[in-house]
Amino acid sequence: MRALENLVDEGKIRFIGVSNFNVRELEEAMSCLSKYDIVSNQVLYNPMDRLIEEEILPFCRKNDITVIAYRPLGKGLLLQDPYRKILLEIGAKYGKTPAQVLINWVIRHEGVITLARTMKKEHLDELLGGIGWKMNPEDYEKLPELLSRSAGT
Repeated sequence: MRALENLVDEGKIRFIGVSNFNVRELEEAMSCLSKYDIVSNQVLYNPMDRLIEEEILPFCRKNDITVIAYRPLGKGLLLQDPYRKILLEIGAKYGKTPAQVLINWVIRHEGVITLARTMKKEHLDELLGGIGWKMNPEDYEKLPELLSRSAGT
């Protein structure tokens, strides 16, 4: 962590971010820093992978650490059957696609942004349609349960 602080001092990096750190690792890393803060933690997060909600997300929020959620579409698996039908139903209420529903679900928390891989501009345009709108709270709440039920888990 001190080496990262040196890189900030040298102007080689602007900020310090980490990836896949749990709370204990974040606390340890933060205790090693004397001049700068950790600004981000990149972690797996989507409606079927919600482990961060219990400890990591509240800790990051409390400590002003942006969560960068990766795999919001579950490597594309959440866009396929059996999940697709649920996402189409919810998306129809808002005029949004399944991918846009998933992106919106992930970024609903303050301090959470997401990365979604795409190789085509039209896919990027679709993913960007996941921002700038809100579902009703009941849809945010029930989406993970509906997806889990549709998968039989």
